[in-house]
Amino acid sequence: VEAAFEIAALPPSITVTGVSEGAHINSITTALIDVRGQVAVSNVSARMEISTQTVDLTALPVDLIMFEIDPLRFSPGAWNFIARAELENGQSREVTIPVIVSALPPQISVTGISNGDTINRDTPVIFEFRSQTTVTHVAVGIDGVEQAHLVESPFEFTIPVLAFPPGDH
Repeated sequence: VEAAFEIAALPPSITVTGVSEGAHINSITTALIDVRGQVAVSNVSARMEISTQTVDLTALPVDLIMFEIDPLRFSPGAWNFIARAELENGQSREVTIPVIVSALPPQISVTGISNGDTINRDTPVIFEFRSQTTVTHVAVGIDGVEQAHLVESPFEFTIPVLAFPPGDH
């Protein structure tokens, strides 16, 4: 007995490792995406979405399909990590994983002065931030005394050397 039949073109199967539903993203998190299909995979992408914003993620330059989620690139709150895979036959699938991006303090870099420097003239200092949200206020203090409140970028303060006695500060 013979019977003719046809196998339907099916969307790929996607497994995401490293990111789970409800996970709190509070440090750089790597998502490994494994895709299986009836034919070869033609494209895999990932993005983070919130109601008002979509951010495409860039694949890491490794043999595996991996994407990094850096929480400092996203405002704190509920986001969706979305992985999408497409096969050579046009079949595709998306997997959505709800995550929480934790609120983190900004990373601050200071240029113009380094720990241990000895300064002998007025010295401009620039404060730069890597932050989830826009920095709108910088309070500058020396020896526990407020010196300035900076409210617009670039955040720059000049240390007036004659305003301080010699020695460590």
